[in-house]
Amino acid sequence: MIKKIYVIAGAPHSRKSTTIRALTGAYQLSRFELAFAEGNERALILTTSPNEVESTEFPIGINPNQLIDMIKNESEIDCVILTLRSVNALHNLPLANGYILALLHAGFEIATVVMYNTEIEIPSGVEAVLIQNTADTPSNALANEIRQIWSLI
Repeated sequence: MIKKIYVIAGAPHSRKSTTIRALTGAYQLSRFELAFAEGNERALILTTSPNEVESTEFPIGINPNQLIDMIKNESEIDCVILTLRSVNALHNLPLANGYILALLHAGFEIATVVMYNTEIEIPSGVEAVLIQNTADTPSNALANEIRQIWSLI
C-alpha cells in the first residue's frame, strides 16, 4: 500500500499547477506512467491542489481524509504527484503541512517536497527544496528543475 507522494507546495498563483502540467502533460486529474531514474511508475496526478479545488464533486475542496481515501482506492498506481496550497487557507481546509502530516500518518512515503517561494514547516525526515521567484521563471524551466530533484527522466 505504501505509495510515494511528490509535492509542490506554494501560494496561490505561484505556478504550481502550471508546472505539473509542463512536467507531466496532465491537465486534470490523470493517471500516467512516468519514467523515473529508478524505473517507470504509474502515477496519479492531481493538477489542482486538494485544498484549492472547487468542483461539482468537491464544492469545498478535498480534505486530507478524502485525499487519503482517494489514493488508497487507486490500486493501479505507484506514486502520486500533487500540489498543495501553503498560505491563505480556503474552506477551513489545512495548508500544505497539514496534508503532509496526514499522509505520513496514513502510511504514505513523502518524497521531496518542493516549496515555491516560501519555506513551510515540514516534518522531520522529509526532504524539502526551496525554489524562489517562480512567478518570474518559465514553467518549462521550473519543470526541468523539478525533474532533476525528483529524478524524472
